[in-house]
Amino acid sequence: MQKQMVPARGLAQSGRHHLPKQRILNPAEADGLLVIRQIITRLLGRARKPGQTLYFGVPAPAFGVNDDKFTFHETTLRECLRELGYEPKSISEGLAVVYGELGDSNFTGIGVSCGGGMCNVCLAYLSVPVISFSVAKGRRLHRLQFRLRHPRSGH
Repeated sequence: MQKQMVPARGLAQSGRHHLPKQRILNPAEADGLLVIRQIITRLLGRARKPGQTLYFGVPAPAFGVNDDKFTFHETTLRECLRELGYEPKSISEGLAVVYGELGDSNFTGIGVSCGGGMCNVCLAYLSVPVISFSVAKGRRLHRLQFRLRHPRSGH
């Protein structure tokens, strides 16, 4: 199996870095944290007024995975946003889909968010999350499903 690589542009060191398997922030990757902070700062800039509310999506914990890794991910993003003057509020990615797509159903249903390495799922009843979880390797699952539907494709 070939590992995914991304160029190390904008870093003080040269070379290439492997993408993390879990697709969440890794406390052992000091350069990765610096890059994330720079990206967020450039995309958002400072808050227009101090304490401006900003919602950000976070993955739900996966079954059988240490919750500390997800807590670090959320806490790091929250800290970065606070430094820019925002009042950050996190929302699970699956619940964000429920809020964004199920207004006509009183925000009742299942929200699924598929990213590069995870699928996030939330079952909500009247906008209240009943259960939220993530499944790692979402991209590979998507590729497998694509192959099953399109066996001749090279994807």
